[in-house]
Amino acid sequence: MSGHGLGLGLPVCKGYDAAFVVVNLFLRMLITRACTSRATATDLYAMLSEMVLQRGFTPEVIVSDSDSRFVGQVGEKFAKAIGATLKPSAPYHQQANPVERHIQTLNRVLKALAMDHLEDWPSYLAAAELAINWTPSVTTGESPFDLVYISKVEKAVLPSVSLQTQEDKVAVAKARLDAAWQKALNKAATDKQTYNRRHCPLPSLQVGDLVFICLKDRPMPSTARFPKLNPAKLGPFPVSEVISKHRVRLQLPPDLNADPTFDVLQLDPAPKQPDPFGCPLQASPVTHPLAQPKNDLAEDSCQEAINDWILRDVLTPPPASHHLHDADEDSLIERPVAFISTTTSLAESKMAAIELKISCLAWAMHRLQHFLDGADTDKIIVVTDHAPLPAVLRLPSRSQRHFTPKIERLRAYLMPHLERMEFRYKQGKLHTNVNSLSQLERMTTT
Repeated sequence: MSGHGLGLGLPVCKGYDAAFVVVNLFLRMLITRACTSRATATDLYAMLSEMVLQRGFTPEVIVSDSDSRFVGQVGEKFAKAIGATLKPSAPYHQQANPVERHIQTLNRVLKALAMDHLEDWPSYLAAAELAINWTPSVTTGESPFDLVYISKVEKAVLPSVSLQTQEDKVAVAKARLDAAWQKALNKAATDKQTYNRRHCPLPSLQVGDLVFICLKDRPMPSTARFPKLNPAKLGPFPVSEVISKHRVRLQLPPDLNADPTFDVLQLDPAPKQPDPFGCPLQASPVTHPLAQPKNDLAEDSCQEAINDWILRDVLTPPPASHHLHDADEDSLIERPVAFISTTTSLAESKMAAIELKISCLAWAMHRLQHFLDGADTDKIIVVTDHAPLPAVLRLPSRSQRHFTPKIERLRAYLMPHLERMEFRYKQGKLHTNVNSLSQLERMTTT
């Protein structure tokens, strides 16, 4: 899997004002070349062929930038010719994908190397590429060159005799690659745990429950006194009304002078169990820190625990067998159901109707991509109340009709999925399966 993009904003030197960057997303190996920002799609993919294919690399998945030059017909023909899959990057958080982070790193390294000769930055591009590829990755613990090449590339000063055969070197390189792959899997599992903690289900609040207000998500001007010493939470306050599963109304004191309606994500439920550190000590402190194992084992209270340990194999019941349904396993059909929702930002609320619809569709495809890629069916049914949506998305790129840059970026992201999509129009009054957040009552001020 490889990703590529353009590093823009560089000074003009010898006709070059940009850098074409290709990154192996697993090995983190970077290949770059100076180019011009006015390069066409044919020029870019010709450079990609020279930089990747002529070095012996055959990518299976090509993750490209959302630029129309990368995801157009030229890119599809190139991917089809080498047997790869063209997959544009997500239009959200563009600066957070691996290619953009490598471009940022390349800019910093170039700035450090060409500090005194910024107008001649293409001459330092090869040195910057070499420095980045020799740097160990935080995820794998190995540098890209250590994972790509069997033996380290070192300058030969004197002839040396190695006791390792070629088979031994290949085995060591394969073991190093397997270890890096396992480290990457462990890092992904750790990140998945962090992701699950951040996307845990909403707490189920009822009237009378005590909650804390997270001041980071919902600042209170009356509590802000010292920037470094402000409290992180405020409360607890009882819930006076549950408007929906997303919003509640709290019983706040009048001196706060704040709106009592809060989002559930802005609240932290108070623990219902008593504080284990708040209760008074019921026993006197132990004067002798060392335990007496002989006396403890001699007591009658431990004899039952010892007998249970001895008879653990006899007393433990066998595991329950898993029973299948009465129906045949082949006739069972999996019907998973998923519901996702989000609130529109201030910028999205000012969009036109077609922009907002396409933005919502791209967001849903991005969030459910792992679910849709693993589905058995090849068809994605999109039910919409906006009739022009399929016509706008399926408009050929050679058409003279120009849309806004936002629509062009979203169309580029959705282009690989359009063949699987089937659009069905349903009027708004009949389209009752709507976002539950839109059913919340609005607060009117007079």
